[in-house]
Amino acid sequence: MIVRLLWLMVVVIGCQPMTAWSQDVATSDAADDQRKQLIALVEKLGSASFEDRSSATLALLKIGKSATSVLEMASRGDDYETAVRAKALIRVIDQSYFGGLDIRLEASKSKVAWDEPFDLHMHLDNKLDVSSRVPVVLRDASDRAGIDAVTGLLDLADFLQVTGPDGSRIDLHTDDINEDVDLLTAVQQRVDGEVYSRVPPRARVTYDVEAFNRNRARYRMLQKGTYRIRLVYQPQWSDQDLIDAGVGRAQSNELAVSVTSSAPEVVRRSWREASLSLKRRGDSTEAVITNLNDVPIVVNTNIVAGMAEAPFAGMHWFVGDGVDAVELSLPNPPVADAGRFSLAKLKTVQPGESLTIARLADTLIPAGGLLTASYSNLANRTWQRMAGVQWLGNPQAPVALRKPLPRRMLMTTLRSDSVTVPKRAE
Repeated sequence: MIVRLLWLMVVVIGCQPMTAWSQDVATSDAADDQRKQLIALVEKLGSASFEDRSSATLALLKIGKSATSVLEMASRGDDYETAVRAKALIRVIDQSYFGGLDIRLEASKSKVAWDEPFDLHMHLDNKLDVSSRVPVVLRDASDRAGIDAVTGLLDLADFLQVTGPDGSRIDLHTDDINEDVDLLTAVQQRVDGEVYSRVPPRARVTYDVEAFNRNRARYRMLQKGTYRIRLVYQPQWSDQDLIDAGVGRAQSNELAVSVTSSAPEVVRRSWREASLSLKRRGDSTEAVITNLNDVPIVVNTNIVAGMAEAPFAGMHWFVGDGVDAVELSLPNPPVADAGRFSLAKLKTVQPGESLTIARLADTLIPAGGLLTASYSNLANRTWQRMAGVQWLGNPQAPVALRKPLPRRMLMTTLRSDSVTVPKRAE
């Protein structure tokens, strides 16, 4: 809207004789050629020629923050038309991010294993006499922890370009933010309103993103090879010509980080969090969950037969094929008694690793045949905050449920492929 208004003023506002503001600026710094060029451009904002006003406006927008000091002098001058257009240009330029800044990206480590975290440092050098807006919350490094380590990357994500060894773009991956009320609130604040800070004139500031590749918001680097990181910002002007001309564009150096090892193949190739499989072991069948995610997950092995009843997980065994499959009724099934819920049965599974969660003896399947299984869990921090809120902080609740459950609990329903169980000999 401001850009359209700016061009409207270029077309509509009449012209008056120029005043002495430019002479005052020029005589204070007459030897500075760049300053002279800026003054000449700003003077054209009051020209009687539409072409001169248009070309000067576009040129000043391209120059950006470096033109602000001269525009501010003109905005206080006696030439009304020039002053109005200068003020509008200042507002437009000031709305952009990274104006006049030198941006340099640096990694805390240049070589890492696929699961080894590194921090990203964004160095901002403002060499101008005016402040510059940046789309992040600047604060001391000692204050940047926990939630800020996640929101810090979310704030920058729109401007980062991360490519893998094959040149393909790597998207930002974010864990379930509903698990953390404070993080959810911080993210919602960003949805509801703009977040930005200012780099003071002539200041150098460093903005840190902790665990760039391994936090709850992260760029996953799962393949051995070189990853490249660059910050690119282009204001989305309402006028496509300004975008095509790269007006207001800012970019950093290209940062290269070498990943020296690859994630397990099942992690690299899967889009799911986990899988359930059945494995034959002697005279029994094991139900095994494999972590396909790039970070550890927590599996709830507080299991009851049948449907999941949070905080317990549910387990079904089926014999038969397709619609003819019949659920097994097991003797002495566990009871969903909250007092029996155990934190010790919340098992951490590393990326690519597997965990046996249940066994079924062949004696419980006298006829043999095809066997499948399903596992479901409804309990995690999100459930605890919504449906399980009566447990949190309640002295009458089981001790294991009075505090928040671990992060990254696997909340899902998984179904296995089938295995053949041989018929028992009579």
